[in-house]
Amino acid sequence: MKKPVAVVIAEDILLAYRKLVESVDEEKKNGINNSEHQQLLKSMENKIAYLKMNPQAGIAIPKAQIPGKYIQLYKVTNLWKMDLIDGWRLIYTLKNEEIEILAVILDIYDHPTYDKVFNYRKSR
Repeated sequence: MKKPVAVVIAEDILLAYRKLVESVDEEKKNGINNSEHQQLLKSMENKIAYLKMNPQAGIAIPKAQIPGKYIQLYKVTNLWKMDLIDGWRLIYTLKNEEIEILAVILDIYDHPTYDKVFNYRKSR
């Protein structure tokens, strides 16, 4: 029997996610129907729905490249990324619990911040 998958957002970024939702709601109240905020939120919602169907849908980050902050803060043993719209990245880990699989969203980065956190450099 296949375990159900629950997707949760880590407390550290939950506030940022809620602010994004509030921004989108405010934009829609003001008649704005297509913005970067709305596109990012829709992209995130689509990826979260996809994670519920396939938690390994993202790209596994090699263990040697997992930033220490994730190991220290969350005790992760695996880290995954999913590409969002406009170069944004959704970072998550998987936890195999007794009754379900948890996909825990740990961060959402724009492309330059993602490159900095994961120590990627632009090629010249």
